[in-house]
Amino acid sequence: MKGYNQAIKDALANDNPTVTLIEMALKNGTILLTTAAHDITHNANEYLASGLVLDIPSSQNQKELNIESVQVEFTAADPTILALFSNENQVNRRVKIIEVILDDEHQVIGELLSKNFTINSWADEDDGEQATVSIELSNWAGYFKTLRGIRTTQASFSRFYPDTTSFINSKDIDIDQKWGGE
Repeated sequence: MKGYNQAIKDALANDNPTVTLIEMALKNGTILLTTAAHDITHNANEYLASGLVLDIPSSQNQKELNIESVQVEFTAADPTILALFSNENQVNRRVKIIEVILDDEHQVIGELLSKNFTINSWADEDDGEQATVSIELSNWAGYFKTLRGIRTTQASFSRFYPDTTSFINSKDIDIDQKWGGE
């Protein structure tokens, strides 16, 4: 089990409800939504219970590095989400999906899982009964390609090029590298 604090462990043992929070950093601004039946406040952010979120795949916590692709589905009965994606190119924008556990007053006790994704594509569908917007997301490993023999630290680089300091400041690079567009 992940290193949860005692309050989260107790809530899990009591089968407290869990909800998902979605944070989409789109070109038009950040959209905060939740699957809960009411608005959720978490880390000073207000996640809206708009009813727009139809489906988010169940979460799985794995230790190995893997490329994960998920599809999030929204209703298009309210044209808000459709307008966000049809009016601007949102490909490569960041999406964060957070699963939280709630207490008896439906306040957040803590995070069970938090994952960052980028938007690969989106599609809308209207079958006459239900109109939906589906967003295909993948985690950062989907964009990560490595080449054999590439030197990524000052120590490994200096073995072959002893007089250079190309990677001397690599430790100062922001570890939360943003992939894709703005």
